[in-house]
Amino acid sequence: MRTRSSRSTPARVLVVGGTGFIGRACVAALRSVGHDVVSASRSSAELRCDLCRDSMESLRAALSGVDLVVNAVGVKRATHEQSWEAAHLQSVRRLLQAMGGAGVRCLVHVTVAGLSSAHTDPYSATKLASEEAVRTAAGCSELQAYILRPAVVWGAGDDFSRNLAGGILHAPVFPTPTPAGALAVVHVEDVAAAVAAAAAELLGGAQRQRSPANADASDGMVRSVRAADVVGPEALPLSKLLSITARALGLGCVALPIPAVLMVPAAHVVERLMVDPPITSAQLGLLRRGVTGDLAQTRALLGGRGPRAYTAEGCAQAVDGLAKPLFGVSVRPLLRWESVVATLLAVLLGWLHGWCLTIATE
Repeated sequence: MRTRSSRSTPARVLVVGGTGFIGRACVAALRSVGHDVVSASRSSAELRCDLCRDSMESLRAALSGVDLVVNAVGVKRATHEQSWEAAHLQSVRRLLQAMGGAGVRCLVHVTVAGLSSAHTDPYSATKLASEEAVRTAAGCSELQAYILRPAVVWGAGDDFSRNLAGGILHAPVFPTPTPAGALAVVHVEDVAAAVAAAAAELLGGAQRQRSPANADASDGMVRSVRAADVVGPEALPLSKLLSITARALGLGCVALPIPAVLMVPAAHVVERLMVDPPITSAQLGLLRRGVTGDLAQTRALLGGRGPRAYTAEGCAQAVDGLAKPLFGVSVRPLLRWESVVATLLAVLLGWLHGWCLTIATE
């Protein structure tokens, strides 16, 4: 099997979405192999950048001198300030336009594994449409792009393991949607390593294209878009991942299967009421259908090695700090049973909300 190296000639790299969970890891990985990396986002201290609202002139100026862009922009729920369309599609189209104007030819675009035209929810549909936008741009320019499709990503500061751990800490039972698919969860550092490897391949190809010796040659790099899944070593059911997380916390927890149709309205309710909800409608959608991919593609990007597994030891590091006792005294045993009732009430209220909406539209 051909493997890739993340080592390449140092380049100037702009990571859009660089302050997010995946973006931060990408910035660190790219810097570790010698690249001059700029982290850009709407809240970045290095370069404030709003792909949807900044002028095209401003975006082109931000791309001045940049050799490669990593697009790690993504949201887990739509807001009044940023819709799915704006976050996942409009931002990509404007980025591609600005790259064309600035003469930047290399892009690593991060989406999600398992997308298909059968998935019509706004999260998946806009992610898939962003891939098509990249392919369209490459078809009429010299853009070289690598689309990376991670599964559900975990690691220090993630949503997945911390939300599992938070639920376990608050209750001895954990509501899980049924039916639900398997998840090939992947560590954020493996995703970042894959981004660095893809960047090295793109930059190496661009350097060969600029070489006089290759001025009239075509090695398949020009106007090309490659894609690869970035997934964990095995696809596990949510109940197994829950068990591993509970073991990391030293607590017992039992999965409580709940029909997914009842959890959907409940997810809508909590994401409207909470600033940082334990689950969003988009995340519930991923759990219901499962997120898996081609492990061979991941191994190739990682230089032949396998991605790390979701283990109790690794999970304990990822969720470190969540299980700290209050004033040295653990109150979790009492609160966990009270939370069972609260969880069931939330599901019931969600169902009632959905039922009322159904009645109102009839």
